[in-house]
Amino acid sequence: MRQSLRRRPSPLPIAIAAALAFGLSPAQAIDVAWTGFDNGYWDDAANWDLGLPGSASDLLLGSFNTEFRSGNVSVQSFIGTGQLTVSGGGLSNSAASSIGALSFTGGTVGGTGALTISGLSNWSAGQMS
Repeated sequence: MRQSLRRRPSPLPIAIAAALAFGLSPAQAIDVAWTGFDNGYWDDAANWDLGLPGSASDLLLGSFNTEFRSGNVSVQSFIGTGQLTVSGGGLSNSAASSIGALSFTGGTVGGTGALTISGLSNWSAGQMS
């Protein structure tokens, strides 16, 4: 008596189709909140609740003053009421963003998203693109 072995279909294609049908996609924004101290650095993973932000991140800075000093980082957006100091590196946002104040002493700020600064700005060096 011969037994026929049947291969079981993989559930992976069904899981991917279900995820896409329910609106889950790799480009969906993820809220990443600042948990560091006032005047902390963006490049320190310990200052963020989910580690260093990336291109799918919407950053929630709260009222903290923060400093972007190195690296090239693209994010969806960042929102806060404190001062953002940009002293080096490159920061890019692809969606509307807002901060309380800006101290721009080096580096580059750019992207396709608008940046609203509700308070004082000081621009002594750096580029906006």
